[in-house]
Amino acid sequence: MIILSLDPGVERTGFALFNKKDQNNFKYQISNIIGRMPLNEQVVIIDKGNSSGLIPGLAVTVSQGVIVGKVLKVEETRSFVELLTNTQSSLAVGFGSQSGTNGLVVGKAGLNLIMDYIPQNQEITDHEVVITSGLEELIPQGLLVGEVSEITSQVGQIFKQAKVIPPFNYKNLQILTVILKN
Repeated sequence: MIILSLDPGVERTGFALFNKKDQNNFKYQISNIIGRMPLNEQVVIIDKGNSSGLIPGLAVTVSQGVIVGKVLKVEETRSFVELLTNTQSSLAVGFGSQSGTNGLVVGKAGLNLIMDYIPQNQEITDHEVVITSGLEELIPQGLLVGEVSEITSQVGQIFKQAKVIPPFNYKNLQILTVILKN
């Protein structure tokens, strides 16, 4: 569980699965969505940039630990955030209940998320929790991505896929939290 402190003495607890030892290694920056890209609504513009310590690749979350995307491009006072639902997006993930099981979540035209590269012999079930794996340098392990809603397995294939449902509608995003690495 991660604890984010807005002001001294004010804490907010999220439902992320951060390791206790990792929770103090991160600072964060709260930001507002100030726009969306005209031709791609899966890239949002936020009101924080280089001057706030943002760099490309940082995790962008809501609800104190639910990852929604990554910082794509940074300017002095604003940044572009690629949402996980973007078709160009990818994120290294795993299952909350199983260590060592990893895959890659990719966006599907703003509609949903697909977890790919799951070994065929890996047992997974509907409603399995999907979290960040920690394999990406700037993305902490244990951020909630969503839960499995459907599993697709084809005979003769090395890997199977799972549809992942985020815990909220990405179109309703207004305030985001960017996790900074110390």
